[in-house]
Amino acid sequence: KTNAAERALVPVVVAAFVFEHFARSAPVEFGLLSMHLSTPDYGLSADEAAKVFEAAWENLSDLAGHLEAAARAGALAPGAATERAVTLWAALQGVVQTRKLIRSAADRIEPTALVHALVPALLVGWGGDASVVAAAVARVVRDRLAEPHGCVDDLLRADAA
Repeated sequence: KTNAAERALVPVVVAAFVFEHFARSAPVEFGLLSMHLSTPDYGLSADEAAKVFEAAWENLSDLAGHLEAAARAGALAPGAATERAVTLWAALQGVVQTRKLIRSAADRIEPTALVHALVPALLVGWGGDASVVAAAVARVVRDRLAEPHGCVDDLLRADAA
């Protein structure tokens, strides 16, 4: 039986692993998003950039809600949920960028493994019990909870309808 702390951490782990899965499975779409965020030049109009920001902020707000719920359940120490969400997203953004290095260092860099190490480290750093965090990660991996049921094209078609 799953305890309340583990259940509270599962949505956080899922969100993080879905982000990594998106970077891996939709490299063109992820690349467009990443390029918009990492390039110092403004490639989008102010209106388009605002739409991208609002979509990203909605996801970060959802993640912050999951982090806050985990803290309320005692799975994490109390803390600034929005700051934690942005920190987790920024850390994930950095790790998934290592995917580009695989061409030269496939035997030394595995971004998915890095994400699977990063997320528990942050959650434990935010007060999570290491065994509970490990159980939440194991459940997400075992039950394939972070794997989408469809593809980016399906999501885009649904949004357009």
